[in-house]
Amino acid sequence: MVVLYRLVTVFILAQLCAIAIATTMAQLLPHNGVLVQVTATLPQQVIYHDMNSGHEVTVYTLPSDVTRVVAAPQGYRVAIADIDQQITVYNFLNGHARVFDSPYRQTLLADWHADQLTIISVEGTFTMNVNTGAFTPLTDETIRYLDTSVEQTLAYTTRYGLFLRQSDDERGWMLRRMSMNTPVYSEPVFSPDGNQLAFVADNYEQARRGIFVYNMENQSMKKVSQGAFSVVNHPAWSPDGTYIVYQHITRQHSQIYSLNLHTGQQTVIAEGAPSALLAWMR
Repeated sequence: MVVLYRLVTVFILAQLCAIAIATTMAQLLPHNGVLVQVTATLPQQVIYHDMNSGHEVTVYTLPSDVTRVVAAPQGYRVAIADIDQQITVYNFLNGHARVFDSPYRQTLLADWHADQLTIISVEGTFTMNVNTGAFTPLTDETIRYLDTSVEQTLAYTTRYGLFLRQSDDERGWMLRRMSMNTPVYSEPVFSPDGNQLAFVADNYEQARRGIFVYNMENQSMKKVSQGAFSVVNHPAWSPDGTYIVYQHITRQHSQIYSLNLHTGQQTVIAEGAPSALLAWMR
């Protein structure tokens, strides 16, 4: 009886601990958190950064170099791709991680909608069901970056330029063309309402790189990042579309910036992240 009592007690305590951890993570994961994945050294750490308090928590480590991280629409899971062609789906609420092996070379993640991850590889573009791990071919076109708006508009880049396309159309329209005298476009990402598109433009000849925002309604475009000779990467929108976070690198500093699009004010929220991949939890 004593042994049975102890076993029941241990089980109850374990359940209470699990509930407490889930409750704590649920409180830590409102609509104002940024997930920062820092790729400086191995093993690489997945760090949760609370935007209100500035508190950081290391929630997961990976043994391989990470290539891309995207957040789930529900806001409590992230998917992480690495150079070993594995995709890890991490759940913040219960701390569980599921690892899927990708059959495709140079696997990169593009976006996450419902239960489907969009996968980019040198062999084409595919979707993966995050519950079953099943892969479905999408297109054999060589795409470098892709994002999908809430209205199912696709933004993607190829070696020819930056394109927009409705998901049910066979062909899209070119938003910006790449050439020897124009920037290389990468990392397009829609605002949560789908009305704006942020992307990185890089002109190697003029040593200029910046983050631009394209307004889908009035077709206007403006540069929102500061500095012409710094490296900027990995833009990510806040859930309300007010802020963009991005990585900013100069010869002296490597920082994560938070940019208020209404006021233009920029705030440093993290220091010393040589190669940080960002995803803002929704």
